[in-house]
Amino acid sequence: MDGTMNLKSLLLCADEKIVRVLRRTLGDAWQIDSQLPVALDDLSEPEPDVFVVAKDPNDYREAHPSHPLLIIEVAESSYRIDHEYKASLYARASVPEYWIVDLVHEAVEIHREPVESQDARYGWRYRSVETLRPPGSTKVSPGFHSMRSAPHTVDPLPAITPATNVP
Repeated sequence: MDGTMNLKSLLLCADEKIVRVLRRTLGDAWQIDSQLPVALDDLSEPEPDVFVVAKDPNDYREAHPSHPLLIIEVAESSYRIDHEYKASLYARASVPEYWIVDLVHEAVEIHREPVESQDARYGWRYRSVETLRPPGSTKVSPGFHSMRSAPHTVDPLPAITPATNVP
């Protein structure tokens, strides 16, 4: 109402806001999708809130996008599942970066460097986990940099602020 959103509406719109921030930051070189299947392996095709893959429409004519470079889950009540289960699943698939946008605590967890771990749900976890709170930003670089693109700085935090003006 009056250009502001409550937390419940923000949850419904957070995906769109994150997609806009990523598109503005990364440009047209990447395919950025929301709530669509992404092929991790022969057994797993989750539908993350947001994911980024190399942009080549011909690659996805007969199959779902695969090899995501970044996956983002927006968590209000799903934090435990996103943190314990999905993080291990995405690490097993060698997704270089996985972010959890935690709406309850107004934070973003940045998971990097997938490694094998006997203690993790799917036998993999992320070695590096950084938690950002406003104000803050992070460099999206490992997977993107390896694809010959300069690292980009992204500030994901405006997408989780409870009363945000909609651009």
